[in-house]
Amino acid sequence: MECQAPNGEKFVDYLDLYQQKELAEQQLELERQRSERLAAQLRAAGIDPEI
Repeated sequence: MECQAPNGEKFVDYLDLYQQKELAEQQLELERQRSERLAAQLRAAGIDPEI
């Protein structure tokens, strides 16, 4: 069964919402790790990444 809002958009069910949340958290973790790697590279080059 699919429910739609008055404007025709599909309502997101709980499972879809949960999957979207999990995906967003995974992407956030990957970006955090990337940021840490880049900061480490800057530090190794003698640059303070916090400026």
